[in-house]
Amino acid sequence: MLPVPVLLEQVRLLGREFVRRDMQAHARKLRLYYLALSHRLAGPSNEVDVHWNEAFVQAWLETLRVPPYDAALELRPAGTSCPRCTREGTQPSTRTELVFPGGARLRCSTCEDVWIETDPPPPPRPAR
Repeated sequence: MLPVPVLLEQVRLLGREFVRRDMQAHARKLRLYYLALSHRLAGPSNEVDVHWNEAFVQAWLETLRVPPYDAALELRPAGTSCPRCTREGTQPSTRTELVFPGGARLRCSTCEDVWIETDPPPPPRPAR
């Protein structure tokens, strides 16, 4: 693995080449990589994996029930089947989209309904 200062110089060289070839989208992403490297935010093997956008931010705000998104999604107990498909007599197929401490965001692949399921509370601790 290259020392970070050497890698930063190589990133600068590549960035100049992207700009020279009018590869603006690549140059923008490389700038973000450079910024992460220069601030020591890269992971093992100097990896930076960023897939954030406005829709993903909103999905997390809804999932974590942050106001004003606290009522955007229905809150259901863990293991709940899709009530819309069950009502309509359709076989639901559920997939987990996001996981967080205490629950998950699920989507029905059949009807595309989305909801939050919360983990059951932990059992009480035995008295000492």
